Amino acid sequence: MLEKRGTAFLFFAPALYNNNNTLLFNGGPPKHAYSLNLFSGLTTNYAGPSNLISLNKEGLVTHLMVYRRRQKNAPPLPVQLNGQAAGELREGDYLSLPWHDSNQPVRLCVGTEACLELTPSFSEANYIEYLPGAPASLQLVPVREGKTQVTRMASR
Repeated sequence: MLEKRGTAFLFFAPALYNNNNTLLFNGGPPKHAYSLNLFSGLTTNYAGPSNLISLNKEGLVTHLMVYRRRQKNAPPLPVQLNGQAAGELREGDYLSLPWHDSNQPVRLCVGTEACLELTPSFSEANYIEYLPGAPASLQLVPVREGKTQVTRMASR
């Protein structure tokens, strides 16, 4: 799956290796984040927004899937990971944030007041719903519920 990130697209694939000046994908599960620029056709290592991705020893990748249900005339809100800009969350949309650092918790913030500190699971994606006006505006939801909501949003 390709995810739009600025002028490029983010995707996950097995590690690359060089073979006679061509890049070939190594077999195995997708563990590495890459960026594909459709204008140049160049595939590079994805550094994340403001270099947010840090690598763990195991090379594991997880996703923080932050989503927001439809609201009337709701403005886009900035999203931050550990105090660094990670994107923008629009109403009725989601943001997929890859994360590699399994050694410490992450602080996720949407807007200026909603923050959640969590230690992401590396066995499955982490689904976080933004609920404006709720006592806890950011809530970690069960995978099945989050996946259903994000799939609906992605199919629109």
